[in-house]
Amino acid sequence: MTYYDPSREPSLDTKEKCQESIHTVVAEDSREYPLQGLDRKRFVIVFGTLLAGFFMSVLDQTVVITALETISNEFHGADDISWVGTAYLVTMSGFQPMYGIFADIIGHKQVYLIALAIFLLGSILCGAAQSMMMLIISRAVQGIGGAGLVTVVLIIICDLVPDIDRAKYQSVLGVVFAIAALVGPVLGGVLSDLGAWRWLFYINPIIGVPAMGLLAYYYPKQNHERDVPLSTQLRQVDYGSLILLMPGTICLLTAVHLGAADTDWDQPRIIALFAVGTATIVTFVISEIWLVEHAPIFPRRMVLSRTNTALFLAQFAGGIVDYAVVYYVPLQFQLINGDTALISAIKLLSFFIPAVIASIIAGFLISRTERYRLCLWLGSAIVIVGSALMYQFVVESTELYQYASLATVGFGVGLCKQAFVVGGQAAVSPRDLSIATAHGQFFRIIGGALGINLGGSLLSYYSRTDLEKLFTELHFKPPSHSLALLKHMPASLQHRILATVMNAFDKVYLLATVAAVVTLVACLFVKHYDIRKPKESIMHNEKKEIA
Repeated sequence: MTYYDPSREPSLDTKEKCQESIHTVVAEDSREYPLQGLDRKRFVIVFGTLLAGFFMSVLDQTVVITALETISNEFHGADDISWVGTAYLVTMSGFQPMYGIFADIIGHKQVYLIALAIFLLGSILCGAAQSMMMLIISRAVQGIGGAGLVTVVLIIICDLVPDIDRAKYQSVLGVVFAIAALVGPVLGGVLSDLGAWRWLFYINPIIGVPAMGLLAYYYPKQNHERDVPLSTQLRQVDYGSLILLMPGTICLLTAVHLGAADTDWDQPRIIALFAVGTATIVTFVISEIWLVEHAPIFPRRMVLSRTNTALFLAQFAGGIVDYAVVYYVPLQFQLINGDTALISAIKLLSFFIPAVIASIIAGFLISRTERYRLCLWLGSAIVIVGSALMYQFVVESTELYQYASLATVGFGVGLCKQAFVVGGQAAVSPRDLSIATAHGQFFRIIGGALGINLGGSLLSYYSRTDLEKLFTELHFKPPSHSLALLKHMPASLQHRILATVMNAFDKVYLLATVAAVVTLVACLFVKHYDIRKPKESIMHNEKKEIA
């Protein structure tokens, strides 16, 4: 653990070298790096409160999965139930870049507290919702705050610890992510069975309000030396591109979501959403590269950088793999194996435990050797193997084979996650550190949202069409397509229906395999940068990498 301890007084020569280094950094980045003024007690409290906020944000991505049926029955909103999860991810991904910009302008501590307040407000509104529409809107508010709880914590870690130690602390975030992702479905299932699903959201203020108070008190005040006044910086923010990016992203995700729900992609509203979303995103890219001069969301030097582009693509494809597996494997256990929501969540430990172990290994490996590219390459290759094994799942697959396949994917994902963040931060100069971190999370989450929606589309389309073919072949017309009717059917027919549904799940795992291949290919284009001295390496090569 690295922190500032006044009792450990350095020698005079060391002190002069440190002061010279700090003055150089401040001159280049106009902020203290790493953050000064923390003793052991303050460091532990600040880092603990950041973990609490990160835990809540990740928890609310999965906590509603096993409570959706209960919520749907209470509000009589089965047709809109999927929006309870999608609304959170859509706003969470769309607002990521904004936090990266305003964190450097207003201050990391202030922006984090604002994000936490928005998240807690959304949580209270979710718990008090009296209709499905109110719940969906409240989940969107939650997502706006949740975006900051994920992104700004990664930026603040850069304040708290030196470059070489970031991977260690980001590996702790990986552990928290895995715990939250696992606890979410279990907690949702337990509370929904007790008829207390509203406490899925009320629990957040219980954790978040004390965390907000502790962070506000113990996080040292930062004195920002500004060459440009705050009001001028706020006026120079590229609000126009924000207006293009967020609605464009939301249009595309909504189109994919509606297509996944209806499996009818030629509907006018879906075509219109795709057209508007594509047009706004293309306009956004053009404006960022050639038109915007002051404070662009995606600086031209980042857009045209081979390494940054490769990392963004890799995180996007990696998000597809990660979210597709986490969301659809429990559903497979429930539908094919007949497991309860609680048991299926427990079985997902075979994915999360190896992911946590790999995340810790990657953190220490990168801190000691700086070889983050090795983690990217090896992790991506392992994910390809694991997802390809999952693609071979059949009804008769043993639990040991399924656990081994999930463990393989989880281990590969764990190796990559820390390396993505460290590599992205090492590849940019200090002025772009916050932006690069926010954009990496943006591409990961939007990839995850796309993975969930595309996976749902594949699962719905192939299960529906293949079951219709099977029933036509057997001259059988079931009263509904609910798998609950299986127990009333002959054993031979049950097996054929389950095999058909399992084939649809395999298409989801094929999607994960293809995305894993894209991740590996993108990682091959990542250049190595010295983590210990990123400024010298990057400032020297920044112009060379922009073609």
